[in-house]
Amino acid sequence: MKFTFPALALVVAAAGVAMTLRAPRNPGEYDVAAFAQLPTLVNGRLKPLDTVARTSLLTMQGRQRVTAPDGRAVSPEEWLLDMLFVPAVADKYQSFEIVHPEVLAMLTLSTAEGAGNKRFSLDQIFKQVAELDRQAKLADATESALRSPFQRAVVQLRNNVALYQRLQNSLSAAATSDFLEQLQKLETNLASSAAAATAARAGQAHSDPAAKAILELAQSFAVMDSYGYLRPIPPAPGEGETGWKTAGAAWTATLASSKPNAVASQYAALGRAWRL
Repeated sequence: MKFTFPALALVVAAAGVAMTLRAPRNPGEYDVAAFAQLPTLVNGRLKPLDTVARTSLLTMQGRQRVTAPDGRAVSPEEWLLDMLFVPAVADKYQSFEIVHPEVLAMLTLSTAEGAGNKRFSLDQIFKQVAELDRQAKLADATESALRSPFQRAVVQLRNNVALYQRLQNSLSAAATSDFLEQLQKLETNLASSAAAATAARAGQAHSDPAAKAILELAQSFAVMDSYGYLRPIPPAPGEGETGWKTAGAAWTATLASSKPNAVASQYAALGRAWRL
């Protein structure tokens, strides 16, 4: 998986970001160490992606280590790369700590199915995620201090699943398996894609396959902008921290203006390289 980050590093530097990429320290062809130091705005604070990965894992499972189904150790940065760009793989990592017996029963899970008898994957949880959400909403109606241990556990797990899904929609549309390939087509034919988007907005989406496809892509951008956890697109000079944008917003602007966003494009290329 050969990939370097010169273009992205230059764009970030030009935006006045006070972080730089460290020299590669990892032995693999893909520069995971450099990826880990890329900056993003999260909840109003500028952080390297390494910190995002580690704190997210601590929140969801109480530790930073991840083990793949085949027993391979997965670093926090590799976990985040899979989360962002290969969600079908990440969904098999047992990243959620669940110890309350009633929550396990609600999810139709047994401790024997979990890593260390207490960690489970999104794939294992997903079949009962609607019931998890229902129970958490019921618990939301109870004052936090008065909730039962079961109610606290379902609210915590629901919030952890929400964090997980927001991460997965930060740089790609998790529900679309070929999203990065669609972006590549958009960038290759940006002028015609923008024209198709205009046609779609004019009501021609159902009669024009190209316009319909672009409209669906635009809807994915809107979801990413609304639900994405990260704001990885640096501000223009003079904008300050409030100018950091979601990838969804950057792609929406690209589609509207026919002007590519260099950082968004580099992240898409980074994702395609990781998937090789």
